[in-house]
Amino acid sequence: MARKMLDSAIATQVKNAEYLLYVDADDPERENYQSSIPQAKVVVGPNVPTPVAYELLAEMSNGEMYLIMGDDCVFQTEGWDAKFKAAVKLEWRRDNAYV
Repeated sequence: MARKMLDSAIATQVKNAEYLLYVDADDPERENYQSSIPQAKVVVGPNVPTPVAYELLAEMSNGEMYLIMGDDCVFQTEGWDAKFKAAVKLEWRRDNAYV
């Protein structure tokens, strides 16, 4: 599923976004993620609750903003990244994150 999500995001983005994926160390498919998704940084770690994985990835991100998406998401809007950035207001920033 992550492959479909990433393919759709990349196909519809305006600029090159940074993609980070968290994969549990005990996931039997972890090596496939690392080799089949070269556009993403695959982070392998212990099996943790999803919010913890999201927080770890957020701390590792290099972007000005980040968007948390599940691997079942499919991007259909052309230029979604530019539209997302334009929609976010600076006054929404709190504790180094936008809420």
